[in-house]
Amino acid sequence: MRPPAAAPVLLAALLLEEMAAPRPLPFELPWLAEGDAMSAKTFHRHVEASTGMTFGRWRQKLRLLVAVEALLGGASILRAALDSGYAAQSAFAAAFRRNFDITPSDFVAAAREHG
Repeated sequence: MRPPAAAPVLLAALLLEEMAAPRPLPFELPWLAEGDAMSAKTFHRHVEASTGMTFGRWRQKLRLLVAVEALLGGASILRAALDSGYAAQSAFAAAFRRNFDITPSDFVAAAREHG
């Protein structure tokens, strides 16, 4: 079964809404699947078919993009980490470096230098 063409947009909107909530919702695969009345496995297949990546990888990339936007807007690294769903600045920094090949502090310094 193919997911609807708008699925990636809807998934992104749901994640952004969840991250903006005062108390984040349980944004985990089983919770989302239940909300869409499907099994976690079916939901996972829909996400992967829509985005080309696993749910966890997709969620991490979107969280990092939200963090980049916050950093470019002047947020501290800690604030960007917490607001994008990371429980610790160290976990955020490790994920940031793995994905962008630069540390958050070097990214902020480069953005200030060029910005």
